[in-house]
Amino acid sequence: MTDIRSDDILHGPAFVLGDDVNTDLNCSGKYLPGKDEAYIAAHAFEAVSPGFAGRFHPGGIIVAGTHFGINSSREQAVHVLRRMGVAA
Repeated sequence: MTDIRSDDILHGPAFVLGDDVNTDLNCSGKYLPGKDEAYIAAHAFEAVSPGFAGRFHPGGIIVAGTHFGINSSREQAVHVLRRMGVAA
């Protein structure tokens, strides 16, 4: 993974989410029991934007509002973003 500096310009498709998109919305607990990472990633952000994971493309950039990623220490939230290929 390459470090990104504050003066770097990122290029890629942008996928916009709103405010208060917490880790429970990133990977809902209803998809966690007994499911693998790929299955969870296929349903990422479904509660915020139905079909989001299907529209997202690896290398894409998630543009979100305040409080993105807050709420729990659920490690799957980070793994899901990596599985999806989120660049930023």
